[in-house]
Amino acid sequence: MTTAELIREYRIQDGKVVGRPGTLYVPGGKNLPPAVVDELRRRKAEILAELATQEEERRAKEEAERRAREELRARILAGDVKLRAVYVDGDYPHWEVRPVEAGPVLVDLGAAREVGYSIWLRSDVAESLGEEWTVEDVKRLLTPEREAEERRKAEAEAARQEKFAEAARTGKPVELRRWMEPCDGSGEECSTDLVVELAMPDGRVERHRTHTH
Repeated sequence: MTTAELIREYRIQDGKVVGRPGTLYVPGGKNLPPAVVDELRRRKAEILAELATQEEERRAKEEAERRAREELRARILAGDVKLRAVYVDGDYPHWEVRPVEAGPVLVDLGAAREVGYSIWLRSDVAESLGEEWTVEDVKRLLTPEREAEERRKAEAEAARQEKFAEAARTGKPVELRRWMEPCDGSGEECSTDLVVELAMPDGRVERHRTHTH
């Protein structure tokens, strides 16, 4: 039996996994036949060397795979890779993208979202694009939506700053927003609180909580 076969047969690991580097760790080793135990002891050095070689190969493979993923992501971002939408049927029908490595890129663009361990492509995006497309096509498709969102955020921030200006001008607090949320536990027999956020004359933000019971 070769060293590699011996390692597979008895699931041998370097003893460092149990805090004993330089020894052999064999799950269920106490139940091995004496002849096998003697062979493992006799071949300990070569087994450890083979384990070290396998570890180096594993790390090299993982590093190569990581570099390949990064290179593919860079090509996807550059628009050099053709993408396609794939419809996944089942209990929860949805769209996905191929290659799957493009998924995180599309999430960043707002064209997809993470659902569990998978990434679902927005159905309106999938149905608006052709058979094959690139990240640049997605960006162009979503440009109006992105610009509208940027305008909305700018208008909301301008309105917020105006309220701070009003508070500073009048010397009185100005309401920024209000919402309901579960009680913080400071009120007896209360389940829901009304929270009001105020812009203060000195530029601070204060929150006032009212127990609604």
